[in-house]
Amino acid sequence: MATRSRQGYTVKTWLQGQDIASRSRHSYMIKTWLHGQDMATPSKHGYAIKTWLRGQYKATWSRHDYKFETWLHGQDMATLPIHGYTANTWLHGQDMTICLKHGYTIKTWLRGQNRLHGQNMAKQSRHGYAVKTWIYGQDMATRSRYAYTVKTWLHGQNKATRSKYGYTVKTLLHGLGMATPLIYAYVVKT
Repeated sequence: MATRSRQGYTVKTWLQGQDIASRSRHSYMIKTWLHGQDMATPSKHGYAIKTWLRGQYKATWSRHDYKFETWLHGQDMATLPIHGYTANTWLHGQDMTICLKHGYTIKTWLRGQNRLHGQNMAKQSRHGYAVKTWIYGQDMATRSRYAYTVKTWLHGQNKATRSKYGYTVKTLLHGLGMATPLIYAYVVKT
């Protein structure tokens, strides 16, 4: 369940298959392939999609901010290029991504580790965020422009601190994740 109050964004997804979401500069498009059905309607500053595929999917998006939470037994792909956010996640568990204007946080619980037949890749290009994760052992995240660096070994622990913009990430990968960045005013607790 994802709720976003200010810009009225809500996403609820129950999937047995695959979900792909992409957002271009001022318009947002979601295409969902779940047992053979796809319904997507983008508009310039807003978009609405409703899909019933052994469950329910309802997404409304406006303006520039985006929040997306997906519980799947399949695949999830979300791209948001204007603020440089891209996430590819193949899960057998849960995926939670939050992108607020210039900030981004992704957390994954997959039976304790972020593992998906191999790889999780997230990039934020415009503000210099890049995350590459090799899930059968290591997690490596670098953010160059604002001097953010995270290195994680997923069969152990993750500790990342970013002082200039007040970013702190602490992750205990055998089930717990906590990320709180201050400057962009979004908080995720698990």
